[in-house]
Amino acid sequence: MPAISRFFGLTVYLYFIEIHRHELLADWKLAASGKTPFKIPPLR
Repeated sequence: MPAISRFFGLTVYLYFIEIHRHELLADWKLAASGKTPFKIPPLR
C-alpha cells in the first residue's frame, strides 16, 4: 500500500474518532459493563 494511502486512511480514521468521541466513550462504557453498544453511523 502506498504511503499516501496509509496516511489518508489514518487521517480519515482519526477524523471519525474526533467527531464521534462522546459516542465512542459511551459505547465503551456500555460494552465494558456487558451491555450492547449503540450503532454509530459511518462517515459519508
